[in-house]
Amino acid sequence: MRLFYKIASIILAIGFVFVALVFFAIGSVGGGVLFLLVAVVFPMLIMASANNRINEVLYNSKMVQGQAFQFLETLYLILNTKNKDTLERRIKFVNKIYPNLIKVSASNIYHIDVKFSIAKYEKLYPNKTLNTEDILLLTQPDYNKLNDIINRRLNSI
Repeated sequence: MRLFYKIASIILAIGFVFVALVFFAIGSVGGGVLFLLVAVVFPMLIMASANNRINEVLYNSKMVQGQAFQFLETLYLILNTKNKDTLERRIKFVNKIYPNLIKVSASNIYHIDVKFSIAKYEKLYPNKTLNTEDILLLTQPDYNKLNDIINRRLNSI
């Protein structure tokens, strides 16, 4: 989608520059300068608008809630499974979803979605208590902390 906006911006800029050259050729310096300014500013506005739309699309509350819930389930398995195959698959899975949680954690509504997922997890799994470290990995995602926990677990096997 970004490529489309970039191409459209370039085409518009070229068109505006062409119109500016026509104005210069017929002796209208003011019109030429105006269209040169438009050739620079208008494509920038289009790209800014495109970036805003793309950033809005990246954040999806249901997806974040689902990934946060899956993260909690997966973290529990990583910390408690005795099966090496399960451990490896869960580590691979958490490494797949965690980057997105880090990326969207800057959103204003991320913490609301995470609290929802934590509450859902605690309701569905009342015997699986979350500790502060588990919750911090979700509320303040940090790959280094996650990797520390995973490495401690791998070293304990």
